[in-house]
Formats: sequence, C-alpha cells, structure tokens
Amino acid sequence: MKKILLILFLTLTSINANELSLINGKQEILKLQDIKKDKIVSFKIFEPYKKEFLTFQGITLKDFTQSYGKKANKLLLTALDDYKIEFTKKQIENKNIILVFKENNKLLTPDIKGPARIIYRNYKKDKHAIYLTKWIWMIIEAEFR
Repeated sequence: MKKILLILFLTLTSINANELSLINGKQEILKLQDIKKDKIVSFKIFEPYKKEFLTFQGITLKDFTQSYGKKANKLLLTALDDYKIEFTKKQIENKNIILVFKENNKLLTPDIKGPARIIYRNYKKDKHAIYLTKWIWMIIEAEFR
C-alpha cells in the first residue's frame, strides 16, 4: 500500500523517481543520470540502517552547488514527506557530505531511499548521532539560497 501511495505521489507531483526539482531563482528538473560524470564520486561504507557495506555513487555538496547553485550560501533539501534539512556554506564545503543517487551501481528509487539521499562518506559508528541527523533520504527538491 505504501509503495502504491508513493508512486501516486510521484506521479501527481510530476517528479520522476530519478529526478530532482532544483530551485535557484527559478524551478527546473535535473535528471540524476545527467550529472557530469567527472564530478561523480564512488565509495564503499557501512550503511548503518541496512547493517552492511554498500558502494554508493554521488556528487559532493560542494560540486553539486558549484554546478547548479553557483552563488548559494545555503542548500535546503526537501524529502518526499516534506522533511527538510538545511546545509550551511561550511557544510557544503565539506568534501565528505555526498548527495548520493546510486547504490551498488543502480539508481536509487523511492523504495530504497531515492531518488537521492545524503551520506557522509567518512561515517564512523562512534559518531552515529552527529552524522545521522543530516542523513536525509527520498530527496525530491534542492533549493539554493
């Protein structure tokens, strides 16, 4: 039932399962597979929710902001359930905060926390509370401020 509602919501909001709505003065749609290949990073970490090591692909917040929100000092990410997380300029500059859109070489879909999510590639279990507060998933919108 949840999956049906999720698909219906994505259809009604016109956001495809592999797209993000970008707001930077105007709204546009970014197809995640169109992110520049030279900006994509790949890394393997322990995923604390699945409790296993997984390989992720994505783009650093710094490269994402430089490519799509050049003058932004903040980045507001919104999830499918309207949960919002804001990243400051200092956090955007952190090369370990990654906007992930692939898991084990497959594009993320809403049933596996897609179309995009945030992961800290320097995740350490002993800093669980610090890192996971910003691990937003099911991201459908990025607003550059």
